[in-house]
Amino acid sequence: YIMKILIADPLSEKGHLNFNLGVIEWFKNDQHITIDYYVSEYMQCAMQLVCKVFPDRDLDKTNIIKYKIKQLKILNDIISYANNHGYDKLIFLSYEVYSTAVYMNFMRLIRKNGLELYLIEHNTIPTSFLKNIFYSIIPKKNITHIGLVTYISEYIKNKYKKNSLYIPHPMRKLPVREYRKEKTIKVFMPSFVEQKLKNEICDSFRKLGEGYLLCTKGMSGVLDNIIFKEYYDNYDEELTIADAIFIPQYFDYRVSGVFYEALQTHAKIFMSNCIFSQYMKTIFKDKIIIIDSWEEYICNHFVSEMNIPQVKKDVNENYFNHEGLKIVRENILCLE
Repeated sequence: YIMKILIADPLSEKGHLNFNLGVIEWFKNDQHITIDYYVSEYMQCAMQLVCKVFPDRDLDKTNIIKYKIKQLKILNDIISYANNHGYDKLIFLSYEVYSTAVYMNFMRLIRKNGLELYLIEHNTIPTSFLKNIFYSIIPKKNITHIGLVTYISEYIKNKYKKNSLYIPHPMRKLPVREYRKEKTIKVFMPSFVEQKLKNEICDSFRKLGEGYLLCTKGMSGVLDNIIFKEYYDNYDEELTIADAIFIPQYFDYRVSGVFYEALQTHAKIFMSNCIFSQYMKTIFKDKIIIIDSWEEYICNHFVSEMNIPQVKKDVNENYFNHEGLKIVRENILCLE
């Protein structure tokens, strides 16, 4: 008997490309399993797949209501395809809570039994009253929610009484960088930061003067010792030459993709105080510095922290990947 698996990505977010590539590796290479894909045109091209696609225009977010309605259509196309072609398991690399909740409840009446669904949680764990209601009504039968950190899958089990499985966030291999001779301390802050906090960080950083350089996202330009770029086409290089990486966003029941890349560099990782950073600090210790007030920290402690050499330099990309492969094979593919 050959198990048929369909891996789909209804959201096909550009920022999830590396995540997707990492996860699908764990499903491959077994003669008892066939794997097919169903993604957007962009994602098919970027992942270099030969597979079913839906048009990129269906992902236009200018009108968020229309976007959610299009998600219903995409979900319907994917699930109908899976049912009509006899798939055993359907893995969603990402999903949108509202449309999924509505669709699954309508579909409950006519859903063919037997198709097992797996939903990977990105920014989907509820943080608002309304989202909480919709998340709660996603049916439990034949659906497993995948949390990318152990405490997230536990939270789903305990709070929502849903089936949940932990699978780690994959790590892609970053290029190794040669040692930099310059004395400047380079800081990289690539991810989205809400404007108020970003201003606070930038204003404090400017006071550090020219021995310190911050590269971040924004309208391209230079302001004292800060370089703003709208897009980093040399992203990997910026990461690997950084002495410090700032990840100021709050992550509670979601994870930071930048964090998993930063782990592999020589940089110290500075994060806001949140559940995710506290949890990761228990594992990676001195590699991570947790910050309550960025302004206070940058002005008073950052310089001295950067003078302390790190004991453990970087984390091998197999740290999470090996575990991911093992869990997928045991719990989803039922091979081990």
